[in-house]
Amino acid sequence: MKKKNREFNIFNLSMLDVFASSMGAFLIIMVVLLPYYKKDAQVLMEQLQQQQEQTRQMQQQLKQQQEQIQQQQQQITQQKNDIQNLEKKKKNLEDQLKNTFLIVVMNWKTSKHDIDLHVIDPNGNEFYYSKKKIAGINGELSEDTQSGPGVEVWEIPKAAPGKYKVYYKFYLKHNNNRSSEVSGRVYYRDGSKKFRKIILKKEKEKRLVATITVKNDGQVIIH
Repeated sequence: MKKKNREFNIFNLSMLDVFASSMGAFLIIMVVLLPYYKKDAQVLMEQLQQQQEQTRQMQQQLKQQQEQIQQQQQQITQQKNDIQNLEKKKKNLEDQLKNTFLIVVMNWKTSKHDIDLHVIDPNGNEFYYSKKKIAGINGELSEDTQSGPGVEVWEIPKAAPGKYKVYYKFYLKHNNNRSSEVSGRVYYRDGSKKFRKIILKKEKEKRLVATITVKNDGQVIIH
């Protein structure tokens, strides 16, 4: 029995020697390789930092691009608004070009005579000395002379399309039995035109002098 114990102890000691030798060798290898592991770890850390820096830079670039896109979208929106405003202005100008004013002037040189200007608009409204203005219509008889020589004026800033009829009426002679020669002219957007002269001989005589046609585009034709 004592012999077996001795063999077992010798075996145990041999195993311990092997284990100790192995641990020693492992420690020696670790001591030798440790600088290389540290170097690899340092390289990995540097690479990780570089990647993090690249990621940060990419995020900054992405943010800048997003800001640029937002600015471009705002500029596009502003440009669209500017275009819409220009289109509105263009339409307003086109509408204004379609409009024309009318100014009808009548005059006579004989003294004391009272000659009246009458203008009938496309809706049948008649302007004259007792109806210088009509509610809801921007035309008016702005000048009315009751004893000659005199001038009468009818005007409308924005003439609606249609036909306007111009009449001269010999209202009163005031004891001057002479005939009266009456002249006139119409002014409009594109120029002016004289009316033919009319000779009025008796009181209450009313004569059609001209028909003014205003077209949809503002063009004026005098008949």
